Amino acid sequence: FIPYYKEGNNMSPNRGKLYDKYCNLKKKIKKINSQSNKKHNKDNEVFINEEDILDSIYWLKHNIEPEIILHQLWAETAHYRNTKQINKNAIHKYPALKKATGHILVSLVTQSTKGVLMP
Repeated sequence: FIPYYKEGNNMSPNRGKLYDKYCNLKKKIKKINSQSNKKHNKDNEVFINEEDILDSIYWLKHNIEPEIILHQLWAETAHYRNTKQINKNAIHKYPALKKATGHILVSLVTQSTKGVLMP
């Protein structure tokens, strides 16, 4: 391995087997990650009528009861809310988040979107 060095205007980049192996491994990891992201996105595609989703979001903005319907609609609209809407001040938009059980809704989002949390 020959490390990077610079003397005045002359510079020498990293060279050697170790650096080449590092670069190749980095390329493989990027390739695998991009393939898995594409596969993951296709699996998450659910073809639901956008009007139904907007109706559900309207319901979520104006209702906090019954809990069963609230949780169902919250999980169904999670992907749409995370990708299509800017969720600044989500606590003010959705009154159910202000309830003592609001943390359950946040955990539903993390489960349904596999770790992607609302901003």
